[in-house]
Amino acid sequence: MPRARAQAILNLYQAHASGVINFDLMSSAELMHELQNIKGIGPWTASYVALRAMHERDIMPMQDLVLQKMLVPSERLTAQQLSIRFEAWRPWRAYATLHLWQLANDQ
Repeated sequence: MPRARAQAILNLYQAHASGVINFDLMSSAELMHELQNIKGIGPWTASYVALRAMHERDIMPMQDLVLQKMLVPSERLTAQQLSIRFEAWRPWRAYATLHLWQLANDQ
């Protein structure tokens, strides 16, 4: 495991142990905000945690390279372009995300 990733995991542990991060009491938005305040955790990881740990049904990591490449085969969409296209799938964007990841994995 890369040292930076190990340090990010340790930073998350410390934030949880100190009560800064509390999965039981925080909303998904609060959790994502606090996660991104931890060194080594960015928007993609915060979105992924909200999707998986918080069961957020309308979250999608706009920075995800696979998603940016899946919708238009010969093109890579920007996070903003992806956001616009995924707007039609509200409030189920997490399900669309999981489906696109699976399709990419099956190829």
